Amino acid sequence: MPIVAMLVFFGPGPAVFAGAACQKTGRYLVDEGDRCCDGLKADNGSMALIDGKCVDRSNTIAVVLYGRTRCLACGDGQCDQFEDRCNCPEDCLPNRSRPKIRYQRDNSTPADLYRPREFPLGTPEGQSDVYRNYLKNAWDSGDATICERLPKRDKEFYPPGLSSSPVPTRGYPVRQGPFDQESAPLEDWQDFCRALATRDAAQCPAENRSVLPWLHDVCRGYLSSDAQKRNAGPGFCIDEIGRSLFYNEVRACLSGWKNRVFGGARRPLEELVATSASIEPFTEKELDLLRCVEINDPNPRNRCLTDFAVRWDNSRVCDLIEADPLGERRRAECRNGVNAK
Repeated sequence: MPIVAMLVFFGPGPAVFAGAACQKTGRYLVDEGDRCCDGLKADNGSMALIDGKCVDRSNTIAVVLYGRTRCLACGDGQCDQFEDRCNCPEDCLPNRSRPKIRYQRDNSTPADLYRPREFPLGTPEGQSDVYRNYLKNAWDSGDATICERLPKRDKEFYPPGLSSSPVPTRGYPVRQGPFDQESAPLEDWQDFCRALATRDAAQCPAENRSVLPWLHDVCRGYLSSDAQKRNAGPGFCIDEIGRSLFYNEVRACLSGWKNRVFGGARRPLEELVATSASIEPFTEKELDLLRCVEINDPNPRNRCLTDFAVRWDNSRVCDLIEADPLGERRRAECRNGVNAK
């Protein structure tokens, strides 16, 4: 029987070769032989910031079996979005020589914080040509009286997703219009029109309408999208309360700015304020509201919102109190507290 000679090579596998590209800040090491670029720290996630505390997870299944190593720019003098005081104390943990931390600012466009769906008024998406002209004129002129002149019937109206011509789909015809007043209530369109003219989403059609519940989202989405163009700072999140932003949107707006300014969604707000070299462009007012909206328990959150509304003389904040069975009474008490100040 012939003897087969076997050559066994020891050493790194084929993933490692001269001049291999390195992984930059925030990137994970994926393949065997991957490395972080020079000056970066390879962090396997064993020390994690959880509920405001540093937790050693080095012997947990999450790290041992499923952990991934990320490249961090520890030691460059600023605490970026991938770093915290647990995985990078060099940059993120205050000490005697450096009592204040330089957090890395994100220079992304404010409108990118969240993108509501936009419904252009210049195209017949969700509106017939007849109504589109009225809506566009109300939007351009700001004249809400145009809305009172809307036709009583819109026979050319087609809801989004429905075709105006027969299109066979898997042997079944697509439902087609035109649709009469019962499918497009005049009062809904008038509310939509007034909301566009006044730039006030509180005027949008009621969300619980059974006939056209989607029109509420069309209206809110368009106004929110337009408002984002003016989002030049955290103050925008307060100025637009009830106009184009409501509770979840205000929370997303403020939290988005928090992440832009301080980086890292898990960092406790009080720690950030206490240790940051600068809180700009935040002011104390916006940080106060951020403290409220970050409270998960609705009862203390509602109390916090009421206190904020009275302290800063802003009754619009009362609208952020959630609509539970007691919601309207609590909102009324909040407004009364502001008015009595």
